[in-house]
Amino acid sequence: KQEKWGIVGANGAGKSTLLGGITGQFPLDGGKALVAPKVRVGWLQQTAVAGSTRSVREEAASQMTLIQNARRKMEDAEKAIADGNTSDAALQRLTEATEEFQNVGGYTQDQQIYTVLTGLGFAQNEFDASCTEFS
Repeated sequence: KQEKWGIVGANGAGKSTLLGGITGQFPLDGGKALVAPKVRVGWLQQTAVAGSTRSVREEAASQMTLIQNARRKMEDAEKAIADGNTSDAALQRLTEATEEFQNVGGYTQDQQIYTVLTGLGFAQNEFDASCTEFS
């Protein structure tokens, strides 16, 4: 059973605060926020896209910091080898960086972005539109 829920309310009503409490991003003043073991809670922070001039796809990718960091390490290791450093240490760095990139989902990033954006209701032809085109 797969359900998708949205929270609608006026600006300043506390929608982001509520979601932040449920996801553990913000401390609760009291009580508990319980999420069943097999339930996944997704939350795209409003501040992530407010005023962004990036495309919807770029904005989604910008929040995947583990993948970005792993990609940077892998590219640095590749560059060192391309620049002539073929030492065992350089080759080991590339191997480790490539494994890290794979382990954090780097090779499936496009699919992850597609899944997230379509789950949020974006049509594929909207992925390259500027965030400023949406409210």
